[in-house]
This record gives sequence, structure tokens and C-alpha cells, in this order.
Amino acid sequence: MNNEFSDWDSVEATPEYSLIPKGDYKMLLEKVSQETVKSPDNMGKPRYNCQITITDEKYTGRKIFRDFMPHSDKSRSAVKALALATGTPLQGNMIQVLIAAMNKDFIGNVGVSKGNDGYPDQNTIWSFKSLPVAQYQPPQPAYAPAPPVQPQQPIRTGKTASSQDGKPIFLATDGNWYLDQ
Repeated sequence: MNNEFSDWDSVEATPEYSLIPKGDYKMLLEKVSQETVKSPDNMGKPRYNCQITITDEKYTGRKIFRDFMPHSDKSRSAVKALALATGTPLQGNMIQVLIAAMNKDFIGNVGVSKGNDGYPDQNTIWSFKSLPVAQYQPPQPAYAPAPPVQPQQPIRTGKTASSQDGKPIFLATDGNWYLDQ
């Protein structure tokens, strides 16, 4: 029996994507994977492939891929900027910092790198910035404490006095005197 795939009706064609316009976009680092460089210049050295997802309204879900190499000053500077933008501590090696920065919002400045050797132009992230303070959403507690209950009517404390017209008044727990009715 032939096990080769042949149900082409169940497969959607790969969508054609246009470049994302240059600018700042809210995004987060979703995946980090490690591979070994195969090009002659850096053969055998590690490279960390990162999948970054845009979370801004118009381009939500679009992916931009960025590689970082621990032996590159440019990559080290970019990873430090990403860590600072996400509030990630700069502890451990590069992959540990990248993994700690996963799923944290930041602003990425998207640009376009010119393609070469027959490859098309592609989006890249030129810089990393923190979210503006107004967009920062601190973690919400699992529950909110109930607001203090205010009594509908003043509560008597037992002290009573007379008003100028002789009607009884009492001191309530809020420290005010009320007419006893």
C-alpha cells in the first residue's frame, strides 16, 4: 500500500504575505530554539532563532524571525536591549536571558532588510523598547478585596445628649452627632 500523501483538497496554500510597514509595534517573543551555524565564517558556533509575534491590532499574529549569536557584539547588544525592554534580569548566558524574556510585551521597531542572492526583502526588528507606562498592565490579583461596608444608618454608641431644642441626639461610630428619631 502506498502511504504517500494525496489528499490535496484538505491543504490550504501558503498565504502570500506583504511586508509589514516600517514602524513601532507591540510584540512578544514566543519561541527560542538553538542551532549550530553551518556557514563557513562561524561554522560550529551556536545561533538562537527567535520567533517574535506582533500583538498590535492590524498585524496581530504576524511573525518576525530574528537570530542572535552569542559570539556577536551586535547580537549581545540587541539581547540586552530586549531584556531591558521586557524587564528581564540579565542573568545567565544569552539563551537563558532569551528564554526568560519569552511572553513579555515590548515595542519592536520593525524595518526592512534588502534581500540578496535571489531572496526577497524581509522584515526585521531594528530595536527593542519598553511599553509606555500607560500601556503597562500590572498582574491582576486573583481576587479583589471587598470594599468596606458603610452603614446605611448611623450606629448608636450609647452616648446621648440633648440638642438646643431639647431633642435627644447621639454620637455615631463615624464621630458625628445625629438627631435621635
